[in-house]
Parts: sequence; C-alpha cells; structure tokens
Amino acid sequence: MRERPTLFRRTDEAVPELEQQNSSPANHLDSRMAKPSRIKATFYLNPDDIVAIDVMQTEEFQKTGKKPERSELVSRAIQLLRQQGAQPASQQNVI
Repeated sequence: MRERPTLFRRTDEAVPELEQQNSSPANHLDSRMAKPSRIKATFYLNPDDIVAIDVMQTEEFQKTGKKPERSELVSRAIQLLRQQGAQPASQQNVI
C-alpha cells in the first residue's frame, strides 16, 4: 500500500520544551491558581435565582474584568449562608 502524503515532516530533532527538566505541570501552577477539587451536582433553581446569578456574574465582570464561573458564585453564596447559620435565627437577614 502506498503511504498518503502528509503536511508533517519527521525529524530526529528533539523538541526543546519537552526536554527541559523543569517543564512538569506542577511547576506551572505558579502562573495560574489551582482550583480545589469539586463534585458535579445538579440542582433545580427558580428562574429568579438564575437571573440573580447572571446579574452577580455580570457585576463582578464589570468590576474585575474576569467573569466568575456560576459554580463559584453559588459556592460563595452557600458559604455565606452557612456562616449566617451560626447566628441565631432572629439575627439573620431573611430575603
């Protein structure tokens, strides 16, 4: 069988980036934040909740120039609610 022509050429030259000793992924974590492990979960929310998440996402993007993930916003909200749970119910601001 005849080989098909290819755009790629074979060389015996090594790729310098792959030969560097310090190029392991662990060393690149300095340039980006490592995210904590997460578990996929599905929840049903009211349409107003979705709108509120989108508004918060837009507001943070306008302030910081970085669009947060919806999961991050929901996680922050849960953590705030959890902190409020430590307060007596009479002191909590209920929406």
